[in-house]
Amino acid sequence: SQHLCLTSPCGRMSTHHHGRLGWVGVLVALALCSTAVHCATNRPELSDFEMLHVVTGDTGAQPAAAGRKVQRVTEAQWNSVDAKLMDSAPAHPQMLSGFEPYTDGLDAQTTNSGVPDSLLDGDSVLHNRYEDWIRGYQRIPNVPEVPWSYDGPDSSPDLWSTLNKNFQLCDPDLTGKMSSPINIPTDRALPACYGDSFPVKNGPEWVGGAEGLTELFDRAYTVDVQHCEQECKICDAKCKAAPEIAETSEHKAMVLDRIVFHTPSEHKIDNVAAALELQFYHCIKDEAQDHMPCTPKLAFAILFQDGGASASNPAWMSKFFGTLSKVGNKPQELAKGMKFEEISAAINPLFTRYYNYVGSQTSPPCYQGVQWMVGKDVMELSTSVIEGFKMRQGENVRPEFQLGYRQLQLMSKESDTHWTYDGPRGEKWWPSQKEYASCGNGAPDCEKLSNQVLRDKCIAETKVQSPVDIYTRECMPNKNYGGLPCVQPIGLRPIKFDVGTSSAEDLLIYIKDGECQPLTNEFNAYTYAVKVPGNVKMTYVNTIYTLSEIEFHTPSEHSFDGMLGVMEVQFKMDKTGCVTTGNGKCVTPNN
Repeated sequence: SQHLCLTSPCGRMSTHHHGRLGWVGVLVALALCSTAVHCATNRPELSDFEMLHVVTGDTGAQPAAAGRKVQRVTEAQWNSVDAKLMDSAPAHPQMLSGFEPYTDGLDAQTTNSGVPDSLLDGDSVLHNRYEDWIRGYQRIPNVPEVPWSYDGPDSSPDLWSTLNKNFQLCDPDLTGKMSSPINIPTDRALPACYGDSFPVKNGPEWVGGAEGLTELFDRAYTVDVQHCEQECKICDAKCKAAPEIAETSEHKAMVLDRIVFHTPSEHKIDNVAAALELQFYHCIKDEAQDHMPCTPKLAFAILFQDGGASASNPAWMSKFFGTLSKVGNKPQELAKGMKFEEISAAINPLFTRYYNYVGSQTSPPCYQGVQWMVGKDVMELSTSVIEGFKMRQGENVRPEFQLGYRQLQLMSKESDTHWTYDGPRGEKWWPSQKEYASCGNGAPDCEKLSNQVLRDKCIAETKVQSPVDIYTRECMPNKNYGGLPCVQPIGLRPIKFDVGTSSAEDLLIYIKDGECQPLTNEFNAYTYAVKVPGNVKMTYVNTIYTLSEIEFHTPSEHSFDGMLGVMEVQFKMDKTGCVTTGNGKCVTPNN
């Protein structure tokens, strides 16, 4: 082992352990720093020289000043030293038994950035093994722990990682590229959707929350949602039911653990901070938690702006505001009768649109791999409420990190009328919507319309739907196609195009129904299309049409004698006029 001591014999040390030394190695380092000063107040009865002897393996004569015979320390004595150190300055007594020593093998399971692989790939076994280690070796005996803070000279956010081994993920040099909070650059947010037609079927929405809430103050105003009777989340019987978020393709089923208030907001949108931010931390429902608060994997954020003195406040926020002066460092149910259901009823509708990215917990121990959902819509609170929270807790904000190469999405709920070619919103679904009733089977689907005129029009349109199979058999005298239909020739009907000013304007190429990215969909929801400017006109049978759009379909929609082509190009036109005579009347025949 290597031990580095500061010039002061009782100064803070940085140690890196390999193998068996553990707590004993810390005491040995103290002895090497100074044999004249004993930093440990409850030091085991072994001399400085004997401790040096253990490290070096030196069997030479003891200096005369020591005045007693040197003996090699046995394993039993090592165990005695360990036990005394644990008794004298345990960090978490319930966690000191059963952990494994730090090994190169464990170190090899971390990434180059210092983040354990388990935090990135969901390996719960390795994750638990890693956490056992950092808990077992987190404290130097008899060195007072410095509480973390937002503005302390020795405990501010840039120093969090030095205060406790549990906080090493707070080191911006190690994890800054994947940490939170961030500034959200809206121009970098990829539009994406959730709904029946997309991989993410539903947005975040809480279910449950009939239990009471407790409030406390610990560097921030915190609402404890899943409060247990003891610090043990394995003991489900002692924990009240918490609001839940259903499983999606983005995350497992989650339970809400706590709500944290920040003034001003930690997240910014286009470099602008809001006056207040509520953060809702969730943990995986089915994973046992051995500490409180649990390890968050999903977090929501709602931003509030100052709406002025006359702004109305949600009833649930007013209840919290009314208890601010009574909140202490122990959880108490101060807002009597307050249920989380009141909060979820107001906030669930706000999460139809939200920014989505992967980051971290914004306070120690800065757990990584937290999926953040930051509401796009900003709510308003009155100035008095905003100022009340500021006076109670000051500025409790971790400095922002850069988004970097992380993906940022703007998630939106699929519109009620969004259709696809296949899947739950495919062709069979179309007639169920009033807007698409004519896509159905006549009267049964058209009856939902509001009046008879619309119903009659709908029924007529269902009889002339496209595409169709086009048979090419020409009807000829004395020709029998075995009872199959044939097409009657009617002669040439020329088509005339007038390109207008289109040659001087750019074509606009886009994907229809492509508001949500990436533009891949298992239900074939998208069509490549071209908007045609310049007033391009076509004349056919004395009728004038204006070209508006060109669509590409693969394979072809129409078929010839039952055979589809590999692609079909459709020129979509609007009927805009007719060829007229000298007196302005339309020439007949026309369409």
